[in-house]
Amino acid sequence: MKLRYLWCVVILVLVGCGRISVLQTEDRDGSAPSGGNGGVSQALSLRGAPYVVLRDQGLNRLENEIRGDGDVVFLAPARAVDRNFALEFSIDVGGSVTLATHASAQLDEGIETEFENRDGRIVGSISIAGREYPMPAFNALGLSGPVGLSVDIHVHGSEGHVIVFVNHEKMSFDYQGEVVGKFWGLKLRGATVSFAADGNPKVVH
Repeated sequence: MKLRYLWCVVILVLVGCGRISVLQTEDRDGSAPSGGNGGVSQALSLRGAPYVVLRDQGLNRLENEIRGDGDVVFLAPARAVDRNFALEFSIDVGGSVTLATHASAQLDEGIETEFENRDGRIVGSISIAGREYPMPAFNALGLSGPVGLSVDIHVHGSEGHVIVFVNHEKMSFDYQGEVVGKFWGLKLRGATVSFAADGNPKVVH
């Protein structure tokens, strides 16, 4: 009877934990992610930057670009709170690229900086803790070709600011909200990303 009871407990635990993602487990101890959607995904790389796919809704993954629809998280967590993220991308009309930083390994609960193509113009926004902050200055940036820019993320407790560098100019946007995650990645919707890297912030203070 005791042996049968023990097996029942084991089965219940396995059933209850079978859908827990490897990413969620490893995120707790701060190590790099190794899979998504409740399983293990093969590590890929974008120009040498290793990543895994969290959600594949039609991604075309090549050595020099990621194209289509889906979410990816990079294997190396950001090494400091204040970081700079450099991107090169193009977006179909109606599509978007979202840079998710300071997030969990599932790219939740972080800072999202979104760039959307609305009729050939980039519209930007920042989302954190359920609040959205528009970036109206991006309405004037056209999409005549691939866009190259970088984003400084500065976190100061329960507030911070995002600085976007593009076309030799910089634009700063403040936000309210506290984040504690260390992972970063991309959410593509009808977009192509040909470069993504993190490094030290351009502005230090």
